[in-house]
Amino acid sequence: KYYLGSAFNKFVNHTDRTNSVIVATAGKYLDEIHKKYDENVRLFVREGEYRLCIDMRESNQALRQVIRIGDRNKIDTAGTLFLAYMSEKERERVATAVKLTLDPEKLEDALIDGYSLSKDSSEAGILAIAAPIFNKCGDLIASLSLSGPAYRFVNKYLTDKIDDVLYYARRITEELSIKE
Repeated sequence: KYYLGSAFNKFVNHTDRTNSVIVATAGKYLDEIHKKYDENVRLFVREGEYRLCIDMRESNQALRQVIRIGDRNKIDTAGTLFLAYMSEKERERVATAVKLTLDPEKLEDALIDGYSLSKDSSEAGILAIAAPIFNKCGDLIASLSLSGPAYRFVNKYLTDKIDDVLYYARRITEELSIKE
């Protein structure tokens, strides 16, 4: 007979608690950015080679991308932010596992700019802005994403959307560091 031991239970309970704290802290900020733009707003955490959606606010507009809470998507170019903050060894391992060709310039841009912008990565015509959320040790623990059809993003408000995603990700990071 095989059974899951206490180490597994500790891992699951820690992960659930961490995600619950992130969701509870970020909720009001997801509401604010969603109210301002009425586009999809999501929180993702990394789970191995996947991005796991742990919270979201869905656009009320007819044309939108559908990713639900609990959906796991392979880390692809939409996961550039997660890839950028991995060690080189881990990044290569994930890229090999999901059959992804890495773009070093895009990874470096994400680190320098503090956000990633991906177009047509998970679905054609979708543009996503993602900003990092860190724990008090400075480790990436989640990403805040604003996404929607590219034609609604590539306009005079793109810079405002980027600035707002960065602002709210910083606010979530600040609040999380107080709670830890």
